[in-house]
Amino acid sequence: MNCSDCAPYDLQRLIRSPGELSKVIKTVREAVLSGALFADAHPGHPFLDLDPDGPWQDVISYGFRCKSCARGFELQCETYHGAGGAWAPAES
Repeated sequence: MNCSDCAPYDLQRLIRSPGELSKVIKTVREAVLSGALFADAHPGHPFLDLDPDGPWQDVISYGFRCKSCARGFELQCETYHGAGGAWAPAES
């Protein structure tokens, strides 16, 4: 059972279009700015520098942790070929 702080983010959400990616980035950005989630260190491209409206690098890959229980979450998306991606709880 997850804590109440990360429960709103504890679901897999497939990303199949630029619009869906933009919505996920905006939702996760709000969670990071509010302090509910912490973005893992990412050399070269910090998550908060990622523009929700693009343009994006070819591959987006970020990890996050709940501030309360440290549960992990991942945002993965391949944007160059349009293969899509997902927001999902990290595998333990």
